[in-house]
Amino acid sequence: MLAKDKKKHFWAGLASAILVGPFLIRLIAILWPRIAFVPVPLFSLALSAIAGAAKELIWDLWWKRGTPEFLDFWATVLGGFLGFMILNLVG
Repeated sequence: MLAKDKKKHFWAGLASAILVGPFLIRLIAILWPRIAFVPVPLFSLALSAIAGAAKELIWDLWWKRGTPEFLDFWATVLGGFLGFMILNLVG
């Protein structure tokens, strides 16, 4: 059974991939049209990985607001990967 914290990271990765990724790439494409050629699922997966790494490095390690854990990062990436798979199936 996964720890409660890992489940939160998983759901955050999934939400960032499915909800934030498609919206953000379209918003960025307005200012930087070349990014429009990046597939939305791939952008969403990268966004989840960057968000997970930033949370662990900046929030937990540098600002000492939590405990940095490597498995928390991977739980976030796993959620992002599920979002990647869903976005590939949908569109």
